[in-house]
Amino acid sequence: MKRTIYALCTVVCALFVMTSCSKSDDYKRFDIPEEAKAIISDKFLAEMEANGMTINEGMNPPDIQGIFDAGTLEMVYSNLKKEQNAIGRLSSRYRFRFYDQQNIKVKTSYTSDGSDVASGQGSIISGSGNKFTAYLRVNGSTSLATYKMAIVISGEISSEGGKDFKLGICMIEKDDPTKDLMDIGTIRVWVDQDKFAPRKQKYPYGD
Repeated sequence: MKRTIYALCTVVCALFVMTSCSKSDDYKRFDIPEEAKAIISDKFLAEMEANGMTINEGMNPPDIQGIFDAGTLEMVYSNLKKEQNAIGRLSSRYRFRFYDQQNIKVKTSYTSDGSDVASGQGSIISGSGNKFTAYLRVNGSTSLATYKMAIVISGEISSEGGKDFKLGICMIEKDDPTKDLMDIGTIRVWVDQDKFAPRKQKYPYGD
C-alpha cells in the first residue's frame, strides 16, 4: 500500500512539474541570433510583439546603414499600470544612425532632440529582405542607481528611407536602492507617427 501511495505521489509531482514548466515557458521562440537573445529574452520580446511591436525574424538582415529621421513617436503600450492614461503620448523627434555593419552586427546611435541619447552602441540585427530588427543593450546611471535596458528598433529599409519605425524598451537589470527607476520587466512600445523616416546626411541634427 505504501509503495502504491508513493508511486502515485511521484506521478502527481512529475505532472505538476511538467505543467508548471509548460505554463512558465508558454511564449513564442523567435528565429533571431543567439546574441540578440542574450540582450533580451523571448519572453519580453513576445510581450512587445503582442502589444504593437514588430519583431522581424531571420538571420539575413538587410544593409541598414544610414541616418533616418523617424520624427515623432507615439506610445502604444506600457505594462506599467500608472501609465495607462499615458497611452497615446508623443515623444520628441527621433533620429537613428546605423553604421559599421558586419552581417548581423551594427553600431547604433539615436537621439530624441537631445533628451534621450545613445551613442555608438553595438547592436545585433535579425531580419530578411528589407525588414530588420536591431537589439541593443544600454547601460545607464542616475545619481544613486545603475541599470541595464534593452532597446529594440524595427523597420523596413529602402533607398529613400525607412518605413514603420518602432521602438521598444525593456528594463533588464537595476541597482536602485531608492526605487526611483521603473521595475525590472517594465516594457514600453513606441511607433513612428509618420510611418516613414527619410534618409538624412547629418547626425544628430541638420538637413
